Amino acid sequence: MKYKVALLLKEHLIKFFKETIGFEYKSCELTYFEYKDLYELKEIYIREQFNFDGFVTSYVIPMTVLKGITDFANSKPIVSFGMDAENTYRIILQIILEKRDLSKTRIGIDFLDEKHSLEEFVQGDFLNEHIKSLVRKMESANFDELIEIEKDFLEKHLKAIEEDQVDVVVTFFYSVVEALRDKGVECHYVYPGRHNIDSAFENLERDIQMQDIQHQLPGVIYINPLIERLVNKTTVDIELLFSNIIKIVTELSDSFSIKPIIKRNFLDLEVYIDAIQLQRLTRNYSHCFLLNKLIEEVDFEGIIGYGIGKNLYSSLLSAINGSKYALSYKKENINCSVLIDINEEIYILSGDIDNNVEKLPKYLDEKYINQIAKISKLAPKTINKIIGILQSMDKDNLTTKELAEVLGITKRGANKILTALVDSGLAEIIKVSHDGGKGRPSNVYKLHVEYK
Repeated sequence: MKYKVALLLKEHLIKFFKETIGFEYKSCELTYFEYKDLYELKEIYIREQFNFDGFVTSYVIPMTVLKGITDFANSKPIVSFGMDAENTYRIILQIILEKRDLSKTRIGIDFLDEKHSLEEFVQGDFLNEHIKSLVRKMESANFDELIEIEKDFLEKHLKAIEEDQVDVVVTFFYSVVEALRDKGVECHYVYPGRHNIDSAFENLERDIQMQDIQHQLPGVIYINPLIERLVNKTTVDIELLFSNIIKIVTELSDSFSIKPIIKRNFLDLEVYIDAIQLQRLTRNYSHCFLLNKLIEEVDFEGIIGYGIGKNLYSSLLSAINGSKYALSYKKENINCSVLIDINEEIYILSGDIDNNVEKLPKYLDEKYINQIAKISKLAPKTINKIIGILQSMDKDNLTTKELAEVLGITKRGANKILTALVDSGLAEIIKVSHDGGKGRPSNVYKLHVEYK
């Protein structure tokens, strides 16, 4: 699928990106818009906001300006190429190598202050720290404050030139480049590197896909390896583990024709799909194929929670809460995952099953579930669970005891459900089973519902 993306940039960056990436990049068809100042940037965005799936700006200030236009509730994803620390280091190294007679104290950088020398700045990784700090400051600033931030950097460089402190300037701000053209100093603008370009478009595509999910009913899978299993692992081991988990999630999703959005955090994973896909992936809220595959393939020690909510945030919270329930079961040596739906109903998803996807029965759509629910006067979620039981046992009959155990209800409650199915013509008693015990005999019910 191709996404329509607008790049809102100044003239020098339009030229740079047309030469670097052209008019199509990854899954995005690109249209360029030139602006001269932040006021014109706002005008272009307001005019074009409904014509594109997402927007890209040069760095944090223009992105923050656009995100601050709250009068126009479009919420289309907006990303920036950010401030490239790696490219900054490369430029500094190039200057040092080409100008061996130039004192390092004569190189001016946006963030360099009197407290640190250039060597300290580079070796101590102060640049990354300053970039993160500035980004946080910009993201919380209003329009006038953003203009002042950029103006402050320009004045800092102008003052250094007037006091004959610098011969070369390295800057993230093109306004600085323009202002210093006639000042007799060499000025280097930090263009975004390939890594930042790739990251920007990957983030944009993810945000667009997340927005598509948001417009549907979102579902989230929360995968959390137990922290006590990670503390003695090296960083390389942890990275390999998560790489393998992502591979398994992707392969399982592919087998269900699902394209998930996977967000890797430091010690957990969030997998975003929609609620219908989640229902399919869990065989109508009854099984966790993912848990079995993870245990088999990477000896997974951890918990999985599933969540469905009104929005992405509530879905994630439900998934995290589901994982907490799953942890309590794990402490009792029960391998299962837990799903919490939009109505805060809790479903126990079995993890002790054959997870061969090729053997999975076909997915029964919601219309069929609702039709059976209407005929039997039972809740759709109850029908979901019953069909899931038939699928897991791969047979069309069951006893009151079997239904009670899987649903976690009393035999009396299970008997009421089966009686409702019999009364509505969806089940019949085919024999009586004694289960090898001395207790009362149990009816065996054949269910006349489609389950595979």
